Amino acid sequence: GNEGSGVGELQYPLGITVHNNRVFVTDQCNHHISVFQCGGQYSHTIGQSGQLNCPFDVAVNDNNQVLVANHYGNCISIFTLDGNYVNNVATEGSGRGQLSGPTSLTIDMYGFILVTESGNNRVSIFHKDG
Repeated sequence: GNEGSGVGELQYPLGITVHNNRVFVTDQCNHHISVFQCGGQYSHTIGQSGQLNCPFDVAVNDNNQVLVANHYGNCISIFTLDGNYVNNVATEGSGRGQLSGPTSLTIDMYGFILVTESGNNRVSIFHKDG
């Protein structure tokens, strides 16, 4: 994508993952995920107005769900591959099951979600079902 805030454009790309010949790119300033075909053609956007607040990273799990490190939303937001909102994992805070400024995430071989947090200076682990 080119620089900008229009359809298929990127303002501040940060996280990226590839799944089934689709490239998912987080866009911090446009507050969404842009999805492209591997050849570079724009496909669609994930994250409607207000659903994501400064997404930092993205991953796709074995259930074909898109997981987003929603940095200022202080949660992991989950969407379908087509961009339909499913739910959020975690709430804001420093306790068990809470996040503060998630910056990156990955999914291990067992499906557990590992999340780094800048606000809590830790790595949190969530069950694959949240």
